[in-house]
Amino acid sequence: MQLAFREYGSGQPLLILHGLFGQSDNWNTLAKRFSENGFHVFTLDLRNHGLSPHSNEWDYVLMAEDLKEFITEHHLQNPIILGHSMGGKVGMFFQLQNPGIAKKLIVADISPRAYEPHHDVVLKALNAVDFSIIKTRKEAEAIMNEHITDFGTKQFLLKNIYWKDSETGLMDWRFNLK
Repeated sequence: MQLAFREYGSGQPLLILHGLFGQSDNWNTLAKRFSENGFHVFTLDLRNHGLSPHSNEWDYVLMAEDLKEFITEHHLQNPIILGHSMGGKVGMFFQLQNPGIAKKLIVADISPRAYEPHHDVVLKALNAVDFSIIKTRKEAEAIMNEHITDFGTKQFLLKNIYWKDSETGLMDWRFNLK
């Protein structure tokens, strides 16, 4: 799968993998800072996130395979992989499937264990939004207001599921659970 990505700087390859419901530009500020310190930074949109393709097939093994394909296609040698939350799990699966490719694996905000479901409120809110009908962020926000009281969570979701194409002005949804 051809993953969308952003690229900064030159030097030691550093791949940054976002968490669930995230996207590559969540890491812009840190990626720029890392690039100023000798890293060739790639922030990736993982499968079914951001501007990367969407697929009904979606699990950690496939996302790890997507990561290997990205590394191979970009001829990256000894990359450092930094994964946050879901991205950390992708990094761990990648390392298990491909020992010796990554120079280092940095995992933030998750550990290699099973977690109890804890995104029920978020998933309920996202499933309440009919992405085929909703055309504006304001309409999506009105529906989410009924389900999510935490302002930060709501704003994060609205930022990461909504996209306006700068060239065409058309609106589209980046994250679709259906």
